[in-house]
Amino acid sequence: QLHARVEEIKDDGVNKRLTLALHGGDILHSSITTDSVVQMGIEKGCEVYAIIKASDVELKKEPSKDGSLSCVVLQLKQVGEMVEAVLQSRAGTKIVAVVSAFNELRVGLEIFVCVKSSNVLIGV
Repeated sequence: QLHARVEEIKDDGVNKRLTLALHGGDILHSSITTDSVVQMGIEKGCEVYAIIKASDVELKKEPSKDGSLSCVVLQLKQVGEMVEAVLQSRAGTKIVAVVSAFNELRVGLEIFVCVKSSNVLIGV
């Protein structure tokens, strides 16, 4: 879980799209229902936790148009057919990803971390 501040809330139909500022300035987006925003009392400027399952983290060679964090691979661990990667953004945010074998993945590699806004859960 990542501590964040809500920078912006936009209407997105049934959902609200939250812009979240993480420690160090990294930005994530979350899409949650309007009811959830109301029930949790989420407002611009409030503190929340962004929760991301490691299996929902995508690693890409190029940045995503929907948003991505530039990261460096700190650690790799083979777990059966999968690889657990610990990554760190330039601002210091650490994220864990579990991905299928990625032949080019190595410690020190610069790579982009992408997470769909619908996969960023919010806790208060």
